[in-house]
Amino acid sequence: HPLIDQGQVRCEIVVGREAGPVAEFAAREMRTFLSESFGHDVAILGAPSGTNTALIVGENALHKELGLDLARLPADGFIIKSLGRHIVIAGLDDKTIQPEREMGILRDVFGKGGLQYERGSLFGVYEFLERFLGVRFYFPGKIGTIVPGHDSLALPALNLERHPAFIVRKMGT
Repeated sequence: HPLIDQGQVRCEIVVGREAGPVAEFAAREMRTFLSESFGHDVAILGAPSGTNTALIVGENALHKELGLDLARLPADGFIIKSLGRHIVIAGLDDKTIQPEREMGILRDVFGKGGLQYERGSLFGVYEFLERFLGVRFYFPGKIGTIVPGHDSLALPALNLERHPAFIVRKMGT
């Protein structure tokens, strides 16, 4: 699965309409860091072009065709799996939350918003960036994020499934 080959981008990010705002945000995050690492823009498309390695982010109509069942994943769990020319990075995502609006706002800790929404695809994208591109997120902002450059990068067949260590992540009285 080539992502970049001697300076030529050989991948594209695919996020379908059914994916929702969390997966769309995850795809934009992926594009930001892939583009910085490769020194070239990486496209976000609505469907695979068939000419490049497709990095499919979030829920997609292709999942049934590819035999994937995201419903069996726990909250915030995700898969990173290669299927043919595709690499699927997906988990369960809240379809109503706009992550950019929620990230800096810690509203009612016991309700929706702030940190209380499902974002499995976003966790999958960050795992992908850390594990396969070597991106390091030490603290927020440009100075706290290390993005190594790549002129060539190809990935082997992938089959990862991750579940959170702690399902309950809020406190109450």
